[in-house]
Amino acid sequence: MDDIRENVSVLTLLAEVLCLLDMIVNSFAHMISTKPVDRYTRPEFTENGPLAIDSKQAINHIKRKYELENMEIVNKEKEKVRYDFLVFVECNFHQHVSNQFEPL
Repeated sequence: MDDIRENVSVLTLLAEVLCLLDMIVNSFAHMISTKPVDRYTRPEFTENGPLAIDSKQAINHIKRKYELENMEIVNKEKEKVRYDFLVFVECNFHQHVSNQFEPL
């Protein structure tokens, strides 16, 4: 039973990661296809990483950071709900099995 539970958890996590990756790729493709070529500017790099070229990039960076933090919170909540559900199912399973095989 533990092997099945571990595999379901891993497969569920893999499915979520694939969905997120698909959303990122689609978002990037949309961004590239809608941004005019003449407005593209190569970012300048500093020792701390890329330097924002304009305020829109800075705002988008802050927005992405907020969205990632929000996704982390949501994912933690989902994981807690999954864990609670698995505990509930396991307890009910054990209770059901013990009720089926009670001595006469």
